[in-house]
Amino acid sequence: MLAFNHDHAILNALEMIIANNIRILANDTHLSLLSLRTLFLACISHDLVRNENTCTKRDICYSLRSLFPSVPTVQRTISSLCRELGIEANDLGIVAAPKGLVSGPLTYTGEQNEIVVVNHFGPSGVLIPVRPERLRDVSTTAKAILVYVASRFVALYSTNSLKRLMSLV
Repeated sequence: MLAFNHDHAILNALEMIIANNIRILANDTHLSLLSLRTLFLACISHDLVRNENTCTKRDICYSLRSLFPSVPTVQRTISSLCRELGIEANDLGIVAAPKGLVSGPLTYTGEQNEIVVVNHFGPSGVLIPVRPERLRDVSTTAKAILVYVASRFVALYSTNSLKRLMSLV
């Protein structure tokens, strides 16, 4: 379910950006490359937010290579759009590619109210959720949690600081 005020405000702002760029295109048939990229991202984001979906920066890059020749190009365009709207990329439904796995005695409620019991997936675990900041009711019986990012040791947290951990993942 859409977070009514926040997501609807994002949808309205994206609709304004789309309308303004279409108006420019209709009047002078010329948009800068940055404006075309912004228009494309605004349209994708509008659809993602409306349908409560996500996609990765890599997905965007590979969907139209002539407009987005590299992932850093996608990132710069996203950053520009986010600055204009005063929001984060996650708010646009655009997320980083999953960076790792979580395994062990961990249970959480996801953003669609699904309950995930990580132990049920076996010792190989599950992908770290793409929007961990939207997890609810995270619990564990572990006394500590070891976090690795990109195959390197990051931290050892007591379960008392689980909220801090989830904000870093």
